[in-house]
Amino acid sequence: MTTQLLDRQAELTAIADALTGAQAGNGTLVVLEGGGLDLALAERAHTELVASGAQPRRLRETGPDALTPAERRVAGMAAEGMTNRAIAQGLFVSEKTVETQLRSVYRKLDLGSRSQLPDALAAAAT
Repeated sequence: MTTQLLDRQAELTAIADALTGAQAGNGTLVVLEGGGLDLALAERAHTELVASGAQPRRLRETGPDALTPAERRVAGMAAEGMTNRAIAQGLFVSEKTVETQLRSVYRKLDLGSRSQLPDALAAAAT
């Protein structure tokens, strides 16, 4: 291997290690003292890991960016006033799946009730 390739491999390994271990309680990446991991570098590493076929953790664990596409879809339907049963029938999933996804949405968006969902999604869209 060339020196350049070895350096690149070492850089990506360091980034991957930081991505898996440098999560703060609020879901954002911690800037490591001395190592200087920043969010732009972490996003680049995340993009490269996904491109290589890996399934790394999301960069955010809380907030609107942490929602999966399925959670976003279910949350949107719930915000429009649909019942869990109607959402489940519309998406061809079980009610339990809808409940689980909504529970995850509430946790990620720090919501206490379903009535807060429309405002939280509207704020996230802006």
